Amino acid sequence: MLKNFLARKQNGFTIVELIIAVVTIGIFAGMMISASNNYLQRAAEHSAKNSLIAASAEMKKVHNKTGEYPSSLSQNVALSGIVVNVHQHDAETFCVQAVSEKYADIAFHMVESDRKTQQGMCPGSEGSGD
Repeated sequence: MLKNFLARKQNGFTIVELIIAVVTIGIFAGMMISASNNYLQRAAEHSAKNSLIAASAEMKKVHNKTGEYPSSLSQNVALSGIVVNVHQHDAETFCVQAVSEKYADIAFHMVESDRKTQQGMCPGSEGSGD
């Protein structure tokens, strides 16, 4: 009888095999979450930059019509999840900034004089560090 018990084939997994499987799945899940978060942050950066380009074009359009830059823009120039604001405007210059609603550290600005997107807030605006 003992011989039959020992000779019987065991079915199923051992606890060690189950622990290894759970740890492996946890490691892969952690890598996927990290990769997707980086992807979402890069997408927010691109959205902010594209919103600045659209806002700058809108500012130029208004300037060409009226001879002055507007003090504000409609939010339809901003892509989803991005807030665009106008700072330091006068008849000849402007600075627009775009900030991600989800990622507070994602902020870009564009000054009319150089027309390049730069990281951070407009110089002299609240939270710019200047």
